[in-house]
Amino acid sequence: GADDKASFTESLKENGPHFVGIVLSYLTWMSIFSSSVILLSGVIEEKSSRVLEVLLTSAPASSLLVGKVLGVFMVLLTVAGLWSAVAGGIMGYGLAFMPPDMMNNVHVLAGAILKVETIVPMLLFFVGGYLMYGITFIAIGSFCETQKEAQAIMGPIVVVLMIPMMSLQAALMSPDLPLIRYLSWVPLFTPFLMPLRVLGGAPWWEVLATLAGMG
Repeated sequence: GADDKASFTESLKENGPHFVGIVLSYLTWMSIFSSSVILLSGVIEEKSSRVLEVLLTSAPASSLLVGKVLGVFMVLLTVAGLWSAVAGGIMGYGLAFMPPDMMNNVHVLAGAILKVETIVPMLLFFVGGYLMYGITFIAIGSFCETQKEAQAIMGPIVVVLMIPMMSLQAALMSPDLPLIRYLSWVPLFTPFLMPLRVLGGAPWWEVLATLAGMG
């Protein structure tokens, strides 16, 4: 009946952003981690082949660092853009055949998510996290001579980075899990957990404070 539809719509508006936030947190983790590993491997390969020494004779180290970080970031944006275009095309095709009631629910969910006060902070957390981890992994690569040395160092780091992923699994069962809030204040975990908290309605002062903590 009408009451059931209204109840479902309210539930979707309330709980939908939470699940979307979990998905975005997972995607943020995978994107930042994979791109940072690419930066790490690139530095080690250039060191072992002496390419880095040649480059340093023609450009300062800071310029090379910025160029590497921006280069991988643009590749990441290109891949994300292509996947988004494909997903958007499939979604647009599906929406054309969607019943009116379901279409209304899609509009409700989109209205709860696609807002300036949510999109802008999430972009800032992603960029900040990418820069933080990208520069860190490049620094690790500069101290390693081989991939095996890098893997030995990366082992403990990967274990630490699994903490936010495990907490996100727990958040699926408990949307109001306090652990998410506490861990989101740890700069290492902030870019992965704050997308979930932003869509969950985190106070603006916490958003600003955690962004500052990443800096």
